Amino acid sequence: MVLWSAQLGFVALSQVVVPGKPVAGSFWRVPASLHGQIRQDAVLLKPGAKSAAAAALLAYLKSAPARAVIQAYGYGL
Repeated sequence: MVLWSAQLGFVALSQVVVPGKPVAGSFWRVPASLHGQIRQDAVLLKPGAKSAAAAALLAYLKSAPARAVIQAYGYGL
């Protein structure tokens, strides 16, 4: 049986960051000059247009508290 292991890998910073604490281990942030913008959006689809819960989630994602959480996990806005 052959076992392989990687010596390094790429993961999103949000997977390893704990807001308010330094990132453990070693890491390298890929400079923005080396890649294009990575967009992540939220949309309200037609099937959920009449759902109060869906509308509330979308409204929350646009709020200052949600924006603070998003930024705390390393994402830009």
